Amino acid sequence: MGDEYYLKIHRVGAFRIERGYSAAIGYPEPGVDLSSFQAAFFHGVAPWLLQRQDWDCLHASAVLIPAGVVIFCGPSGCGKSTLARAWSERGAAIYADDAAPFLVRDGVAMSARIPQRLRLREPAASHFPIERHDPFSASSASRELTYDLEPTLRPVSSIYWPEPAAGGMRCAGPVIERVPATEAFSLLLSEAHCMSLRDPACNRKMVRNYLSLVRSVPVFRLRYPLHLDLLPAVLAELERCEKASVRDGRARASSRPAGCMEG
Repeated sequence: MGDEYYLKIHRVGAFRIERGYSAAIGYPEPGVDLSSFQAAFFHGVAPWLLQRQDWDCLHASAVLIPAGVVIFCGPSGCGKSTLARAWSERGAAIYADDAAPFLVRDGVAMSARIPQRLRLREPAASHFPIERHDPFSASSASRELTYDLEPTLRPVSSIYWPEPAAGGMRCAGPVIERVPATEAFSLLLSEAHCMSLRDPACNRKMVRNYLSLVRSVPVFRLRYPLHLDLLPAVLAELERCEKASVRDGRARASSRPAGCMEG
């Protein structure tokens, strides 16, 4: 409608997106509490607003560890949220669920954090303790909300494409393999948050961002048994892989002459 867009989420409400995609006005349906309405905005509307600006958003869960942000990207049901929640039990901070916004600055991929509730399916939801922190608790809900992503920017360490054992069958253990950049580009682009492909300039920006992402960040395929009792072994292998990636990155950096950048 002119310079504005309207988005409606069934049984939640509607959002009017203002020109420039930097602000939205919400109209919750009767009976929808403010905290649930804001949660719906950050899960369903904010990724699209960001994608219309300099950002792009992966359909992903993520955790923050000392090396940076580790992203689990893949289709629904592959265990992204479960892996993030399991890693948080070992000290990682949950950084994203459903949408992981990123951009690339000076050749470095950076991810930011937007408020999102971790949404686990059964049986994982019953397996883990209830999270103590809710970013949308009724006591903290406000009718006007401003959120700045810049202070939450952190470098992306690695991206994993989870592939649980077919049919829930047990496998010998987790297997992690590096994905070539050309294949990684196709995989990640298939899980991009994108509302429309009718804007050529936005499409070119999205392709540039994903090409830069796979050039600057290692992408791994994670084949693993999707059994809750085997998660500790999966997380131990992920932590081992992250430590190896950090060592490899330092080795590459130290082997380059001063002033040169890796192509």
